[in-house]
Amino acid sequence: MIKKGLKDIKNQNTNLIMQEIMQARCISRIELAQATHLSPSTVGSIVSDLLAKGIIVEVGMQTIEKGRSRKDLSIASDFGSVGVFEVSRHGVFFCLFDMCLKSKFSTCITKERVTGNDLLQVIVDTVKQHDEDHILGVGLLLQDDVQPSDLNIIYDTGYSSATIRLKDALVNLLHIPISEETCASFTIMHALNPAYDEKVNCAHVMIGEKVFTTITIDGQKVPLRSTFCKEVLSDTTSSQEVSRLLNMLCLMFDIQKIFMMGVDTKFYQSLKIQDKDVELVQLYQKDTEMLTPRMAEIVRDELLLI
Repeated sequence: MIKKGLKDIKNQNTNLIMQEIMQARCISRIELAQATHLSPSTVGSIVSDLLAKGIIVEVGMQTIEKGRSRKDLSIASDFGSVGVFEVSRHGVFFCLFDMCLKSKFSTCITKERVTGNDLLQVIVDTVKQHDEDHILGVGLLLQDDVQPSDLNIIYDTGYSSATIRLKDALVNLLHIPISEETCASFTIMHALNPAYDEKVNCAHVMIGEKVFTTITIDGQKVPLRSTFCKEVLSDTTSSQEVSRLLNMLCLMFDIQKIFMMGVDTKFYQSLKIQDKDVELVQLYQKDTEMLTPRMAEIVRDELLLI
């Protein structure tokens, strides 16, 4: 058994304290000690270190019994910022959050399809334009209509060139953590059900101007041809045709759940699945409205935890 060193123990205790502060948003030292089961002296030492680094701040002053008072602790909103880029084939949307996850700025960067090196340049330029906001991490939220080839970057070193992923290119150029999620998996795994089991095989079907399908088997995405849905469906995209698509997915893959997005309740209720062991779940538009703030929260939490 490998014994933990003092540094490892301190890091573990710091993470416990940071998680409680981020969850509570405002909490006292006494409440931290009670929630983490750490001694008041340990909490006081770690809190002093976090205050000195500017990661947390003391907020307000509350009077408690016998004339004593306490100061609550919160994440320092101005410690830095988190940027989230929502990328689709219809453009790129950017939103900036402070460390308390309050939206500072949002804009549609472009309403045109941007891919590859052009997409890389758009994101890098946007981050540099907000240099004074001290962006510490970036989240990439990819719509279901974004294909893997859209994220390929031709990286030229001057001596040779290679194809790398957008995420890796951004890390090399910006030197900050980059997180990447698709809207389909992020909606299911993070926004709708925090206790979602990644081992559950599922399909996510989004119906809009076009129909997009994502398959996840044993926690891994299964690539489908970009023309797969187009070959199965006609331009009308009736409930009968979508039912045929869903049943075809059940035959092709050992899936347990199918998540539907972009259909109204009447359309959803008219869908028929032959395999009674497969659960059909409707996702509502309101469920996706918090995707960008939730992505910012994931990026922020990863930044602040050691």
